[in-house]
Amino acid sequence: MSCKTVLASKVSASFRDQIKKDIKERNIRPKLVGFLANEDPAAIKYAEWTAKTCAETGVDFELRKVNKLELEGKITEANEDKSVNGIMVYYPVFGGKQDLYLQSCVSELKDVEGLCHKFVHNVYHNIRFMDDTETMKCIIPCTPLACVKILEYIGVYNPVIPYGNRLYGRTIAVINRSEIVGRPLAAMLANDGAKVYSVDVNGIQVFTRGTGIKLARHQVEDTNDTVEDVIPLCDVVITGVPTPKYKMPTSLLKDGVVAINFSSSANFEDDIKTKASIYVPSVGKVTVAMLERNLLRLHDYQNNLTEESKNYILLIVHLTVGSEFWRQICSEHGISNDGTLEEFATEGGDRKDVFFYQADDEHYIPRALLLDLEPRVIDNIKSSAFANLYNPENIFTSKDGGGAGNIWPNGYTQAEKMSEDIMDMVDREADNSDSLEGFMLLHSIAGGTGSGLGSFLLEKLNDRYPKKLIQTYSVFPDSIEVSDTVVQPYNSMLALKRLTNNADSVVVLDNAALSRIAIDRLHIQQPTFEQTNQLVSTVMSASTSTLRYPGYMNNDLVSIVASLIPTPRCHFLTTAYTPFSSEQVEKAKSIRKTTVLDVMRRLLQPKNRMVSTMPSKRSCYISVLDIIQGEADPTDVHKSLLRIRERRLASFIPWGPASIQVALSKKSPYVQTPHRVSGLMLANHTSIASLFRRTCDQYDKLRKRNAFLEQYRKHAAFADDLEEFDDSRRVVQELIDEYEACETPDYVNYGLKDTPMETL
Repeated sequence: MSCKTVLASKVSASFRDQIKKDIKERNIRPKLVGFLANEDPAAIKYAEWTAKTCAETGVDFELRKVNKLELEGKITEANEDKSVNGIMVYYPVFGGKQDLYLQSCVSELKDVEGLCHKFVHNVYHNIRFMDDTETMKCIIPCTPLACVKILEYIGVYNPVIPYGNRLYGRTIAVINRSEIVGRPLAAMLANDGAKVYSVDVNGIQVFTRGTGIKLARHQVEDTNDTVEDVIPLCDVVITGVPTPKYKMPTSLLKDGVVAINFSSSANFEDDIKTKASIYVPSVGKVTVAMLERNLLRLHDYQNNLTEESKNYILLIVHLTVGSEFWRQICSEHGISNDGTLEEFATEGGDRKDVFFYQADDEHYIPRALLLDLEPRVIDNIKSSAFANLYNPENIFTSKDGGGAGNIWPNGYTQAEKMSEDIMDMVDREADNSDSLEGFMLLHSIAGGTGSGLGSFLLEKLNDRYPKKLIQTYSVFPDSIEVSDTVVQPYNSMLALKRLTNNADSVVVLDNAALSRIAIDRLHIQQPTFEQTNQLVSTVMSASTSTLRYPGYMNNDLVSIVASLIPTPRCHFLTTAYTPFSSEQVEKAKSIRKTTVLDVMRRLLQPKNRMVSTMPSKRSCYISVLDIIQGEADPTDVHKSLLRIRERRLASFIPWGPASIQVALSKKSPYVQTPHRVSGLMLANHTSIASLFRRTCDQYDKLRKRNAFLEQYRKHAAFADDLEEFDDSRRVVQELIDEYEACETPDYVNYGLKDTPMETL
């Protein structure tokens, strides 16, 4: 059989010529920074190819060799450096989940490799544009994209079939399921219509878009087939096993197969040409060309950010905390209590459109829904100075006005009955957002409305908007003091199940910690709900400051969440803020000198945390993001990080990078604050499991006696049995177990023996 060998240099030539032409005609010199933190021969070779190709095409390439323990900090510096247009890291660095974490540290506006959380998420969900108006194409991981371009070049893609389905009828094997190349490549090929066998040492999975490619994106199924079963069926075999010992047996290959090798080692046997019709021995030069193409695209995005490319958030609230938040946000953006813009607030460099949109008369309306099952709180808002701020169509109370009676199923079933009205409001506001990024839900989990209605909303939002991020600010009850709501452990357990399964990120706050901070830091001996709500509003405002005053890093909700949550289930975050001050309390008006180091050290102190946990000796940080507001210099940040590391002020997981991420943010120019620098810490800490454990202990005490279950049994979900309770208890226990497993060095293998490989 005649076999044609296709070289990567020939495939990449047209791309390199076009890139060179574009750079010359536009008179630009985009800068690409590559980080090398290993001695891997393949990585070094890749760096050499990158440098050579960039020199030929006119790209300013700088290779920075760094110690792997300093890599995260160096990535952060490059994210903030406006002269840098693209960043790449030569993997592997640590290997496993630690490298996945590093990928999420690169700003999506500079991620030429397309490996950050948002871009990988888009690949798996078959999202091809970064904006709803489809003007900004997604950045695709370079090597998978190189393989696709090679398949297009040699004619495997059928140009007659509509775009997005052009591999329909093709059967392809990908020998490698790494998160860098193999798995994204299998997903991309399946999303284009192929049936893909994804092969690795753990077995074989089948990626397809279902019968007749009817699904919008690929699905994954495990199979008991062997390599000997599937390889003879494949029109294309793509190998990427990073060892010279592995060889794909030629005898298994179908006559006329297309064979592509993206490994640095030759994965096919020497007689491959006796079976293959087309053989591609390497893809490296096409990968570098795709890297440069991504760089040019990011250069354009950085310099031509338009209104259509911005991300908007819909905030759903039902508590007085919500009204306090809007008071603060309005003051920070120079918006009066009726939504009109103050004369002094026209050129502040802020993005009001993250949480507001403009009416026809140009006054600002919050992107908010105010929901409650009893009218008292809503009536207070309607009679307040901010009554004319909200869209009256977005204020909802139950028609009978009876509330949920502090019972979870009351809140849940009432929400079910009013589902059409509630979701119509959600859909209307979502459709009104040009580029909706996600939802933020503010609720408590002790009472019936916050837990029941909140649980229903989480399930419905996750079902109706599966591609949108859901973040909650969840106020937990005081689990130490005796509560007025005796069934709060039941409500909390049922709500925790939904927070675990349906939310992407949960910012945990609890009443005990809020009261303690009000007493200790603000010197308020008997804090009111309004005063503790002000603390929550301060945290919410600071946590969204990088969205409202954007830079190159953490300027959208996805990038913030991705940097803090390396594993999906462990998504419960603790917060700390310093310094707190209050104009209403004389003792809290004290002004001291604030420095970046002082703020960052105080953020690590347990007394400043807004959640009451009981750390053990093994408790540690999974991740930390400090948002520093005010007059902060990057040099001071770097020195502060070194000092914190030297003094070992924070303990980190043994399987990931031990470092603190820092985002610098502006302060509102319209609000005068007494301190030069302030800071918020968002942290993923394993001690949060102690809060869940206390909830379980309180729940177990009630369930052991079957106490206070009469009101629950009146509802269909609990009438026949208490399986809903048992399932919720199981979910929370699994969450506790996983947080405890995070404290061990072998967490990277957690669950692999007992559960099938996670699929997206």
